[in-house]
Amino acid sequence: MYVCMYVCMYVCIASLFADSARAQVTIGALDKPARGALLDLNPQSAANLGGLLFLNIFITNTDSLPASLPGSFTPAEQDYFLDLQGMVVYNTNPDLAGGEGLFVWDGGKWEKTGADASFATSCPADAISPAGGSVTCSISDPACTSGGEYSFSFIVGAEYAQLNITDAGAGQFTLTIDANDRASSRSVILLVTSPCGKSQTFVYTQDGDTSGCNPATVAPKILGENTTGICSGGAAYLYLDGRPSGVYIWTRNGVQVATGTVYVAEQSGKYIVYADKIGCTTVKPDTLIVSVGSTSSPQPVVSIVAENNGYICAATETVQLFATAPGSGTIRWYRDGVRQSATGSPIDAGEGEWFAVVEDGACSSTPSNTIHVQLDPNSGSGSIITPVIQVNGSAAGSTVSVCAGGTMNLSVAAPVAGETYTWYINNTQIGIGKEISYNLGSAADPFVLRCRATGANACSKEAISEASVSLDSAPATPYISVNTPGDAICGGSATLSANGSSATSYNWYRADTENGIYTKIAGQSAQTLDIAQPGFYKAEAINGSCVSARSLAKNISTVSGAAAVTISGAQTGNPGDIITFTAAMNNPQGATYSWTASSPAVVQGLSTGSQFVVSFPTDGSYTVSLVASNACGTAPVTNNNYPVTIAPACNSASILSHSPASKSASTIFNVGTSISVSAAGSPTLSYEWYKTTTAVASGGTKVGSASLYSTPTDLAEGTHYYYCIVTSSCDNSTATSDVFTVTVNPDPATLPTGTGSFAGRTCFDVAQTNDGGDCGALASRQAETLSANGARADFSQTITNTQTYTFTPSGTVSNVRFMQWKPRHIPDRLSRALRRRLIIREQISRRLQA
Repeated sequence: MYVCMYVCMYVCIASLFADSARAQVTIGALDKPARGALLDLNPQSAANLGGLLFLNIFITNTDSLPASLPGSFTPAEQDYFLDLQGMVVYNTNPDLAGGEGLFVWDGGKWEKTGADASFATSCPADAISPAGGSVTCSISDPACTSGGEYSFSFIVGAEYAQLNITDAGAGQFTLTIDANDRASSRSVILLVTSPCGKSQTFVYTQDGDTSGCNPATVAPKILGENTTGICSGGAAYLYLDGRPSGVYIWTRNGVQVATGTVYVAEQSGKYIVYADKIGCTTVKPDTLIVSVGSTSSPQPVVSIVAENNGYICAATETVQLFATAPGSGTIRWYRDGVRQSATGSPIDAGEGEWFAVVEDGACSSTPSNTIHVQLDPNSGSGSIITPVIQVNGSAAGSTVSVCAGGTMNLSVAAPVAGETYTWYINNTQIGIGKEISYNLGSAADPFVLRCRATGANACSKEAISEASVSLDSAPATPYISVNTPGDAICGGSATLSANGSSATSYNWYRADTENGIYTKIAGQSAQTLDIAQPGFYKAEAINGSCVSARSLAKNISTVSGAAAVTISGAQTGNPGDIITFTAAMNNPQGATYSWTASSPAVVQGLSTGSQFVVSFPTDGSYTVSLVASNACGTAPVTNNNYPVTIAPACNSASILSHSPASKSASTIFNVGTSISVSAAGSPTLSYEWYKTTTAVASGGTKVGSASLYSTPTDLAEGTHYYYCIVTSSCDNSTATSDVFTVTVNPDPATLPTGTGSFAGRTCFDVAQTNDGGDCGALASRQAETLSANGARADFSQTITNTQTYTFTPSGTVSNVRFMQWKPRHIPDRLSRALRRRLIIREQISRRLQA
């Protein structure tokens, strides 16, 4: 039942684009087939109650045809797979992906048709025209009620059709097919899968374009130059009988592969040559089945070598073509795809496209590279003489012999000014010049040696020789030693020796630079060479006709006796500087250096090179010394014990701090005080103190020249102002301090007698050690109580305790002053903070109460 549903659907879809076709077969009744049906299964009688039975096949995998298929193909015939495109079978292998059911062969793999689906479609009824066009369709699976999207994929036609899915959920799409350049119709087969996972194939047909098919055109027979069969790994050289004019198109298994009257077939298959266009059947095209046999074809020619790069100077001229067969067989030449009578190598070839094939009986190899023999762009103009070439000093004829692992010294015997000479081995350029050297390496294969002469506006000419390579190896590559130390010329001469090679003679070469042009030294063939000229030297070892590869270059530089050395580098600096010193030797071959620097200099890195790096941590005078030599002996140093002076670092003057920090000091008459500044700067600082009458740091009178200044003891009572100017000796920079204020109080001993209940002076001790002396015994002075003998602090309190005492007048009081007195008598055991306050603030307060 499912099979029938599938067949009916398939035929209906196909009929949408073939409404003009006529029915051909009816099965099951004598009635005419239904209109538009190609095959009508009409179960009219009671006996016709069955369905269409498809071929049952056990498919092992989806990528190949099963062996059980009737008339199954061998692996060598798989090119016929396209002939079965569209075949439908019933798979009986339950383990195959997709399980049992109907499968369609798309020419390369099996696709399950989803025959259990019942799809509906809406498409135009006409076939697509040969000019191409688009068709918009919608396909749905009525049995699928779940939501989702339809998926579409090409089985056939992806190379000439484009699919645009406009609504995947509704199964809507537009199929656009390119113009059909064939006379035969073609189809597009789509595989559609519903959201429920059911699949169905749909066929869309495009008519062919028969215009241009000339009924008078003759379809020639396909022939083979050697055979129409292909030996394994080889090719068949096919051509059309008579090589007629016109348009001929070659196809293999329905796919276009070439145009023209000749074709090189390297794959098996069904070859059809159409006249005018593919599908033209007014004249039946010729068909040839090409198969691949089991016999191996001969190995092909690796490469063709063409004289003068294939250029000729006149249409009547030829060039030589060279080819070497890698194994058994005969070299056969083709010109413009046509097999020639010429065999072997070399041959003389005129204009055309040439390639070589190796034939062995009925088997032909694949073709070699193609050489285009053509007229030189400068043909008919200019005149270039074919060069005469030499190999290792001997004239090269049509053949030369060289040795594996050796050198070819190539030269043009009589070079012409203005011409360029390009050298080739086979088709590979190896150098340009009138003379070059080429190392062969260990390869022993014969080759074609070519020298091509070219010039401005002239047709090129080429000398060519076939070279055989002797299996007798060339001498080993020598190496050069010199009898003087350091590879130098000492005393005007040196002797070179070629070592490491057993040879009967040698060639010697010299160049001014290592990569320069090496010129052969005439008349020198011994193993040793005496030289007096500096330069780069090379040597070759020779045994008979075998020449070794050239040695590495030996650099010889002139050295006349001992060399002279000069030290250069900075001679001054500052502490911490790193200085590089350089030794310049006029003949440095084999040079050695040994540097030293006086202490406390520190060497950075090595002290044995031409440069010497030293750091100088402190200022002072240093020397740098050098002991040097070259290949010829000791090299005197013209300025040894090189002096270096490291000056102290120069820093501008600056004021760091003032003492006292408040920049205020007090004293009493006949007792001096001190003020100071702390300054920075180097290397040396000088100080100048100035006294002014106003609090301005300028216009004063110089009174001191040290960082600390002590005021005179006889300084008058009152306020005095001082400032300091600091100068740095290295750059004469100056820095000016802030203004200091010094207050001079009267001597307490000279204070006048006051009035009131308290007159004159009294003592108030803040230090318990002041027992006796000017103020008398402490026992006579009560704590915090002023008496005739004075008072004292409460010594029962700790020294870190803050005590506050208030003195108030009683009655009329005048000339009352509170002063710190005898600060030098403050005991050491007082707290530092208290001691500092008492010493620095010499005038505690000055107050007059009326």
